[in-house]
Amino acid sequence: MPLYRIEKGFQYDSVNISRQTMSNWVIQCVQLYLTSIYSLFQSYLLKESVLHADETTIQVLHEPGRTAAQKSYEWVYRSSGCSKHKIVIYDYKETRKQEHPRDFLKDFSGYLHTDGYQVYHSLPSKIVVVGCWAHARRRFENLWKTLPEEKRAGSDAEAGLTYINALFQLEREFAKLTTEKRYEKRLEKSKPI
Repeated sequence: MPLYRIEKGFQYDSVNISRQTMSNWVIQCVQLYLTSIYSLFQSYLLKESVLHADETTIQVLHEPGRTAAQKSYEWVYRSSGCSKHKIVIYDYKETRKQEHPRDFLKDFSGYLHTDGYQVYHSLPSKIVVVGCWAHARRRFENLWKTLPEEKRAGSDAEAGLTYINALFQLEREFAKLTTEKRYEKRLEKSKPI
């Protein structure tokens, strides 16, 4: 809940605690406790063999040295669905530059599942960047939509969608299998597609 609403709620109960005071409490909690927990989660995350990464824009108001209209970025890193530790970490940065994932992932070695943004492809060779079928599918779908209706059937765009949809259907069928069984089924059924 935003601090201004908490402040109003306290005032309704005749308790005067300013949002500035509560803001200072939040900052102190982060500095004293949450930074340590964040670092611990990051250390567990970077021990995984498969990670996912993405970034999205965020607007931060009243940030020193920046206008309210400037875009900042929330980089997100998460463990895979098969991981023992389910971890999602957000890493705020003012830009979308390549040094951010490089710095965050400096102790990681393994597969990194991303959307294809070029900065991920400049990471060290110990990180193998793998693509996302959902993002690939979106490209085929956008191309398919641009075609006149009479040219869609039998087009390369439709063929791409058909292949990817078939893979997605198999993944739904494999969802409850163990990692090992899923791998076997992928070799058997997905690889031919």
